[in-house]
Amino acid sequence: MGSNGTYAELISVPAGILATKPRNLSFAQAAAVPVVGLTALQTLRQTRIRPKDRVFVAGGAGGVGTMVLKLAQHYGLRHVFTTAGSATSFTQLHGLRLAPEQIVDYRAPDVAATLLARAGQPFGVVVDCVGLAASDIGASVLAVGERYADIAFLATESARERLFDKAATLHNISIYARSLPGRPADLRSFGRQLNVLRELFERNALTPAPSRVVGPLAVETVREAHQLLEANAGKGKLVMTMD
Repeated sequence: MGSNGTYAELISVPAGILATKPRNLSFAQAAAVPVVGLTALQTLRQTRIRPKDRVFVAGGAGGVGTMVLKLAQHYGLRHVFTTAGSATSFTQLHGLRLAPEQIVDYRAPDVAATLLARAGQPFGVVVDCVGLAASDIGASVLAVGERYADIAFLATESARERLFDKAATLHNISIYARSLPGRPADLRSFGRQLNVLRELFERNALTPAPSRVVGPLAVETVREAHQLLEANAGKGKLVMTMD
């Protein structure tokens, strides 16, 4: 609802933002769905990604990036490329049925040139889940006049200048934006989108992104979870449970 959430045993929320849990997901798996799932779904919808588009996802092994890749495959996109920087990330992305040539090591020299060579042409859509250096790569490989989805909101000044020079259409992906007016009709859009995801899960057309149960809700668990996040060692969405 426009905040960074809360650590609480019980909260009160408008009914319009809710959907029933997918029958084939555990409670922990379902808890990891809304933020990454809504972000990924809204990214595809806002940028109007089409099957023929060449898409570059910066940070495809992360929570949002993984869901973007999963949804892109479900909707028939085949020209999707991403970056990775560890053996674990490469293995995870291979598990998403990405071919080796669709994954570029972001630690290698001249990543942008490698992406363009493998794609055969500049990209119609860039989804930036990382920011900073990745935003420079994304701005470099985007075609003139095309679509840039900014999820991380950490683009460098040079990336912003290049996107301006290319007359790129910038899509700021802020999943809570529709909640700001506070109108019931706007809030119900969240429930509808969650139900889209629920149906995909229940038809086995979509599998959940990686998640990790850190432990029961407690001060110690919260501390551990934040330490994992700060060390970039989460390896998926982190979940706390209720005993």
